[in-house]
Amino acid sequence: MFPSGDSGKRLFLLLIHTEGRYEFRLFFYLDEKTYSFSIKENGVTVIVENEAGHGFINLAQTGSIRIEKTSEDGVLAGFTFRVTGSDITGNAFSQEYVTDENGEIKIEGLRVGEYVISEVSNKANEAYILPPDVTVTVHAEKTVVAKFYNELKPVTDIPKTGDSTNMTLWAALAGVSLLGAGTAAFFTFRKKKEGGKNER
Repeated sequence: MFPSGDSGKRLFLLLIHTEGRYEFRLFFYLDEKTYSFSIKENGVTVIVENEAGHGFINLAQTGSIRIEKTSEDGVLAGFTFRVTGSDITGNAFSQEYVTDENGEIKIEGLRVGEYVISEVSNKANEAYILPPDVTVTVHAEKTVVAKFYNELKPVTDIPKTGDSTNMTLWAALAGVSLLGAGTAAFFTFRKKKEGGKNER
């Protein structure tokens, strides 16, 4: 990657080698307008700009990311994803987004570069196993798709307060335990009573 320009402004080019040929690839849109100027005095420097006071400014090439979210129980909306990374010029990027009712997030206007997408752990996905991060490369004027699927966490059969699930089973187990405890107490009492008689 080669920086070009002066005055603190740089135009980044990438040198690509393909089948014996070298090609400079530009990551900014070229300004195709023409700018007229005239030199009226000898030795005078004429400044030509497309943005007054800033020189020539080229718009960065951009692309898009579409996140597609699915889950085992069909819930799609309200899941948060974080997108981090840097564009081809090294500018850092970090932003969070939330899925819509279709389980999608569309992020437009991202500069060409590599980004990491991760699902943010919060109350919305506490019942799910979080999927691994996905790394994508954004290309100019193209949309890259990142898909995420969430499986539900295994459910244990321990009833919570106010939960009537499997109450019949738990009541039966409690009854068996009480019966066992009562039987043991009866035989213990009987054994002690018989022992008392023998001592007389």
